[in-house]
Amino acid sequence: MPYMSPLHGEVISDKGILGPSYLSRARRETVNFQAALVAGRDAGTVKDESIWVEIGAHPICSKMIKAALGSHIHALPSLRRNEDAWKVLAKSLSSLYLAGLDIQWKEYHRDFKHALRYSNDFCLTKGDEKSAAISAALVSANSMLSTSSVQRVLEQQLGDEKSTLVIESNLHHPSLSGVIQGHKVNGASLCPSSLYADIALTVADYLLQAAKTDTKGIGMDVSDMTVNKPLIATGNGPQLVRASASADWNARRVLIDFYSVTGDGNKTANHANCTVDFENTDGWLKEWRRNAYLIRSRIDSLEQGVEQGQVKRGLAYKLFGALVDYGQCYQGMQEVTLDSAQLDALCKYQNLLASGRNCFSPVAFWKIHVTRRRSSFT
Repeated sequence: MPYMSPLHGEVISDKGILGPSYLSRARRETVNFQAALVAGRDAGTVKDESIWVEIGAHPICSKMIKAALGSHIHALPSLRRNEDAWKVLAKSLSSLYLAGLDIQWKEYHRDFKHALRYSNDFCLTKGDEKSAAISAALVSANSMLSTSSVQRVLEQQLGDEKSTLVIESNLHHPSLSGVIQGHKVNGASLCPSSLYADIALTVADYLLQAAKTDTKGIGMDVSDMTVNKPLIATGNGPQLVRASASADWNARRVLIDFYSVTGDGNKTANHANCTVDFENTDGWLKEWRRNAYLIRSRIDSLEQGVEQGQVKRGLAYKLFGALVDYGQCYQGMQEVTLDSAQLDALCKYQNLLASGRNCFSPVAFWKIHVTRRRSSFT
């Protein structure tokens, strides 16, 4: 294993250098911490996505690492002064776990088997009075990528021409279960296509940012969404779903597959797939400007001339209730105006989801114009 030597300011990989003489010199001579870090970076021993774990009573070297290699570096403490040791350790371990490392949780809990309890999350926590705080730390710990819909990264390979990413989420996680429970078809909690789209956008954006390219003027278009088998939430324990993404930077496209797995990672069902294309937003705006006056005039006409076709929120969702039972935070339609003769409809929609760790980014207010030919948002 290569060793970044603060004594020599270089990476040591040859045998026989580290020994009593080296340790004696290291205690007496000048330490060049920055040179060792830079040498490790230049040699490829450490990379921007590397995660550092500082072993000690309080994080001191972590600040020096970030100062030398950049503030984006992930550095985790093992202990922290004046903080509960279990809480600090659990948070760091959960960050490593969410980053895709295989943590041997059985070893971590080996001396506390009598106090284990299941906390409806990926990990087990110690069943004492501080378990709730530790569980919260496990849920909210930062990682390379962690949102309500994309909870942890399992694998990633970043390249100049191709990049791949595999993520995993638990449908029964508190931050995600509400999305599933808020969309019921015939009493079954069904994963909506909008959740697939949100995962796709989150994953594609992560890969785009990791590619370290200029993202100005780049928009993401989710298309070719195909749902082969419905994803239905069952039981109360962990129900794991994964998304596998493959980015082709020459084609400016990401292909994404969604599938269920067992706790051991064995695939049980393919559910859906879609494509995310990276496109120039200027082109979108030009297309919108060409058609905006037609759409806006039709919206005005619908609002002024079809009074009898107006359906308020309560009745609209009562009609929907024959097919789909939407949760309160997904009942965003405020009013629907129908023109049956022209097969046109206008919907005033307000996003009711609060900001924070929800799956969807909040949008203030939309008017949606639907015809037999197109849908438009203003």
